Amino acid sequence: ITVSVTQDNKYLIEDNEILEADLLTTIKEMSQEKPDGLLIQASGDSTHQSVVRLMDNARNAGVQSISIVEL
Repeated sequence: ITVSVTQDNKYLIEDNEILEADLLTTIKEMSQEKPDGLLIQASGDSTHQSVVRLMDNARNAGVQSISIVEL
């Protein structure tokens, strides 16, 4: 699963914006089909807080492997 965090702190999966309130459910559903982990592609202008929120939601969804790259 690849989630992008934009410079204005929006979350995108496959170019579709996901609201923060929907991250947990979306990641949980997607991780059943793609159990290999989560890749966070974060803009250099995104906030640390938005990336940490995404990581927290991923962990709460049961994701075991999280990688982060800066764009």
